[in-house]
Amino acid sequence: MLLFYYIFFGVSIIWLFVKKSDFIVWLPLFYVILDSSFSFFLTLSIVTFLRPIVFLIILFFYLKINSFNIFTKYLYVFFTYTLVLVLFSSQLFYSFKGFLQVFISMMCFPVGYIYFDSVSKLRRLNKSVLYLIMFSVFSSALGYIFGIGRIFEYDVSEEQTIGILGSSGLYSAALAVGILPLLLSTTTRRLWRWVLFSSSLVVYIFILLNVRRTAIFIPVVGLLTYAWFTPNKSKIFSGIIVAIAVLLLASPLYFDKLMSRYNVRADAGRFDEDFYKTENRYIENINVFTEVFSFDDPVKSFFGEKIYASGRFDDKKSRMNHSDPANLMAGTGIVGFLLYIIVYIGFFKFPRFFKHKVSSLMQIYKTTYYSLLFMSLFVSLNGSLMLVSLRSILFLYLGAMLSLMCQESQNNESV
Repeated sequence: MLLFYYIFFGVSIIWLFVKKSDFIVWLPLFYVILDSSFSFFLTLSIVTFLRPIVFLIILFFYLKINSFNIFTKYLYVFFTYTLVLVLFSSQLFYSFKGFLQVFISMMCFPVGYIYFDSVSKLRRLNKSVLYLIMFSVFSSALGYIFGIGRIFEYDVSEEQTIGILGSSGLYSAALAVGILPLLLSTTTRRLWRWVLFSSSLVVYIFILLNVRRTAIFIPVVGLLTYAWFTPNKSKIFSGIIVAIAVLLLASPLYFDKLMSRYNVRADAGRFDEDFYKTENRYIENINVFTEVFSFDDPVKSFFGEKIYASGRFDDKKSRMNHSDPANLMAGTGIVGFLLYIIVYIGFFKFPRFFKHKVSSLMQIYKTTYYSLLFMSLFVSLNGSLMLVSLRSILFLYLGAMLSLMCQESQNNESV
C-alpha cells in the first residue's frame, strides 16, 4: 500500500504542474485519497506536509489574479489577525500548524470564486466529487469485506475494521451527499445519475455504521436546508422519501451490525436524555466562555492565548478544545471570535447582492450555497476548524456558487 501512495503522490505533483490552476477541480478527490493514507503513514510523515505544499503551489497560480474584493476582505482581516497571534503563541509549532489548516481550507473560498466562472468547470468539479463518493465506498468496503483499515474506535474489543478512511474521513463524503441535488443537476447521462444516487446511498450506509452523529446529520442538514429554500420542494422531498425507502429495503444487509454499534454508543450514554451535559464539547464551551467573560485576565479575554492549541497543554485537561466556538474564543479571544462571526455574516449577506429575477440556475446555486453554510455551522458545533478536507471542499463550493451566481446575474442583466 505504501508503494501505491508514493506513486499517487508523485503522479499528483506531476499532474499539478501539468494542469496548474485546473488541478483545483481534482482537489476534493486528492484530499480524500490523502486522508486514506493516514491509515498507513505515521503522524508528521510526508503526508502531513504534502497537503499544504500542493495547495500553496495551487495558490501561486492565482497570485496574479486580484482576489481582494467585497467578498474576501473580512476573510483576509481574520487571517492577518490570527497570524499575528501565532507569532505570540507559547506553542508556536501547534499554533502555526493550526493556522495553516484553517488558512488552507478557507482560502478555497476565493480560489473557488476566481476559478469557477462557468457551468463546464462546475461539471468537472462535480465529477471529481462523484469519484470521491465512489472512492469512499471502496475504501469503506475494504474494511467490511477484507478487514483492511482502521478499527471501529468505540468498541476496540471487537476489532472491527471500518476501512482506510475511518470515521472522520467520511465527513467529506457526507458533505457530498448533502449537496446531491447540485451534483445531479450537472450529471446528464442517466447511467451516471444512477451511479451517483446509488453510491451516495451506499456511502451513507457506511456513515450510519460508523455511528458518528455529526457525519450522519451532515447530509440531513444539507438536504433539509435545500428543501427549505428551493421552490421545487415536492421534487426534493420525493427524492428523500425514495432514498429512505431504499435504505429501509436494504436494512437486512446492515441492520444487525448497526444495532450492535448503536448499543455500544448507547451504553456509553451518548443517546441518553440530557446526554450533551456530559459531552466534553459542551463542558469545554461552558468553561471557556465562563473564563473569557469573567475578564480575570483582560488581555487573554480579548486576544486569547495559544491560538489553535488552546487546551492541549492545560493542567485541567489534556485534550485540545474541539468545538469551533471554544477553540476560537480560547485561542483568539473575543476579538478573533467576532472577526470570525463577521466573516460568516458576510457569507450570509453575499447572495443579497443579486436581487434580479431568479432563474432556475440561480435558484440551484443559491439554494446549494445556503445548504453549504448551514452544514458548515452544524459541523462547527462538533469542531471542524482542523478538518482540512471537509472545509476545503465546503469553501471551494461556496466560492464556486457565489461566482456562478455573479455570472448568472450578469447574463440576466445583458438579456
